Amino acid sequence: RTVHLIQDGEMRTKQDGKWMLFSADQIFSVGKPGFIWKVNVEAIPFIHLTGRDFLENGKGQMLIKLLSIYPVVNVGGVLIALLAAGAML
Repeated sequence: RTVHLIQDGEMRTKQDGKWMLFSADQIFSVGKPGFIWKVNVEAIPFIHLTGRDFLENGKGQMLIKLLSIYPVVNVGGVLIALLAAGAML
């Protein structure tokens, strides 16, 4: 069983940062705990970030790329898995 969410809104990367438009798809697995979140963020006109965040089999990873090409965040490990698991609560 899965739950599919479609999100549109604004986000910022720091508390006093500029608000940026985003659209995202998120799929949760309710039987076997896990999810994937794919996002497209308009940082400034004509410049976007794409990203994904997932938790599967107890492993988490976050990857964000500038212009869908250049990685700006690529982290995984225990801390990301714990944060991702917390996002499911």
